[in-house]
Amino acid sequence: DEGTSTQTTDQISANFERLGAQFGTAASRDMFAVNLRSLSDSDLLNPAVDQLLSILKDAQVPQTSFDRIMQQNRIVLAMQKDSPGTTIAIRFMQELYGKHPYAQPSTGTLASVELIKPADIRKFKDTYLVAKNLNIAIVGQMNLEQAKALAERITQSLPQGQHARSLPQPD
Repeated sequence: DEGTSTQTTDQISANFERLGAQFGTAASRDMFAVNLRSLSDSDLLNPAVDQLLSILKDAQVPQTSFDRIMQQNRIVLAMQKDSPGTTIAIRFMQELYGKHPYAQPSTGTLASVELIKPADIRKFKDTYLVAKNLNIAIVGQMNLEQAKALAERITQSLPQGQHARSLPQPD
């Protein structure tokens, strides 16, 4: 939500707010989730979905946003070193998973964060935020026909792409 080629992050935020919609993202070890919460009234839902699709298709990360986010990540990772609970959780995953990707913290490390470049974010978006990688969950005041139409609208609006490769099995 840092911007598109036609909207700034402030404009995106104001648009969702005007529609009474909430947008969010979350990353875990093996999943990236995009959430949209909107009223089911079509006068509010349809423009909220349009805004979501605009972000998914045309997400941009201006250098100033990239620099700010990376600095925030550095601060969080530095603070984690002083958190016994976080340190133990990271060590537990390393002991449990060894060399498997799950052994790495989903927040990254100070060393790994330094390797990320804006081009990596664009590549991630183009590779993973595609129709073939979607799992769509719809809840709320909508019948099955409406939910199917909405899911179809979303999947047809995005590049089809390729399925993400499977992670190796842990040892």
